[in-house]
Amino acid sequence: MAEDIQSSKRLRITRNEQDPKKGSWVEVPRFFIDEYFGILPSSFIKFFLKVWRHVTIPPHYSWKLSRDQMGVPPAKAALWIKALESSGVIQVEMGRWTAKHDQPTVFSYDDDAVSFDDFRAFFEGLDAALKHFAEAKKKTAKTKTKHHVDYGGEKYEEFHKPKVALNSWAFRLFVMREVDERRKARNLKPLFADFLAQCVAKNSAKIVEGKVEPILHLLERRQRPDEDDYEYAIRTEEEDRERARW
Repeated sequence: MAEDIQSSKRLRITRNEQDPKKGSWVEVPRFFIDEYFGILPSSFIKFFLKVWRHVTIPPHYSWKLSRDQMGVPPAKAALWIKALESSGVIQVEMGRWTAKHDQPTVFSYDDDAVSFDDFRAFFEGLDAALKHFAEAKKKTAKTKTKHHVDYGGEKYEEFHKPKVALNSWAFRLFVMREVDERRKARNLKPLFADFLAQCVAKNSAKIVEGKVEPILHLLERRQRPDEDDYEYAIRTEEEDRERARW
C-alpha cells in the first residue's frame, strides 16, 4: 500500500465540498517536510508554498503573480521563479512589466501528470544547483579588474574585485542540468537536454568535463557622463558601503 501512495500522481489541495476555492487546508506532501526542510533555503520554501497554495486550487490550477504577492525580496524571487521554470513540476509563463500591470507571471500545475519522483528530482536538483551556482559565483568574483583613476590630475591604477551580477539565467541552466540528472537516476525522461545544447551553441554555456557549464557575468557599473574619475570612485565606494549595510 505504501508503494501505491508513493507512486500516486495526485497531489492536491484539500477541498471544501461546497466551494473548492475556499478549502480550509493546503495539502503538502509529508516527504517535502521530512526530507527537504532544513536543506532547501527558507526563502525558497516560503516562495514555493505560496505558489503551491494557489496552483492547487481547482478548477484552473493556476496563479497570476504580481510584485506585491512574492513574499520574498525581488532578487530571491527572480531566482526561485527561474527554478520553478526548470522544475518539471510547475509550469511558468513569464510575464513582463507594463504600465497597466496586465501581463503578470502565471504559474500552473497539472496534478495528473506529476509524480512524487518528479518532485524529488526537482528538489534534489535544486539543492545541487544552488551549491554549484555558489561555487561558480566565487570563481567568477576572484578575477580582479584594472581601473584607471584620475585624482586631481594624478593618474593611478586600481584593481577592483568585481561584483557578480544576479545571473538568474545561468542559475536556471544549473537547475535544468541538475534536475535532468536526477530525473535520469529515477528513470524519468530528461526534459532540458535540447535546450541546454542550444545554450552551448549560442555561447551562453560551455562543456566542461562532459557537463554543461553556464557562463556567469559580472555586474558592470558605468561612469556617468557628468562625473569625473574622482567622483565615480567616491560614488561607487559609497554604493559599496550601502550594500554592505544591507
